[in-house]
Amino acid sequence: MVASSGCTASEPTASSGIPSRNATKPADSAAQTALGELEDRYDAWIGFSVTDTADDSTLDYQGDSRFGQASTLTTLAAAALLDQLTPEQLHHVITWPEANVLERYGDHVTDVVDNEPVSNTVTTDNTAVTSTPRASTKTLKQIVSGEILDDGNRSPLIDWMTGNATGDTLIHAGAPEGWGVADQSGGAGAIRNDVAVVIPRTACR
Repeated sequence: MVASSGCTASEPTASSGIPSRNATKPADSAAQTALGELEDRYDAWIGFSVTDTADDSTLDYQGDSRFGQASTLTTLAAAALLDQLTPEQLHHVITWPEANVLERYGDHVTDVVDNEPVSNTVTTDNTAVTSTPRASTKTLKQIVSGEILDDGNRSPLIDWMTGNATGDTLIHAGAPEGWGVADQSGGAGAIRNDVAVVIPRTACR
């Protein structure tokens, strides 16, 4: 299972040509109501997208609204590094144009325009340094399912994400006991988000 979540104090922007808020909702109306109450209580906007990799079923809430990426973009950077370099090259500083990496992933939504900490500054009048929960989840699924990284490169990425402690209060905190969570969180000002691979208890044994 792969998941992406975002939360911000200001209204997120919609992707070009895609409606925002209420565009996609959880099938469970009770969950939709609970999320709306949280938004009202904290004067915040919430979005998430989850894909069950066993059957490709999805669950979204504001999945096509844009949220700031903050440090979650390092998952894309790490995957690109593992995908294009040999172990002997990993000590070099190498950059690629944004379009080259994202086109390889088939991601035409995520907009990476700068490095951290500049990438932590998000404005509502453009799409710079933003993505949507749906796009983030789709790209993460491709990365960890073998479409982009082979087993030899996927394992180090999952190990790195599993060892991350900054997301312990986010998706990890809501996972059932015994389930594995490999995630990368991001935060900047009022933005708090997380991308994760969630592994059922049976697969963790």
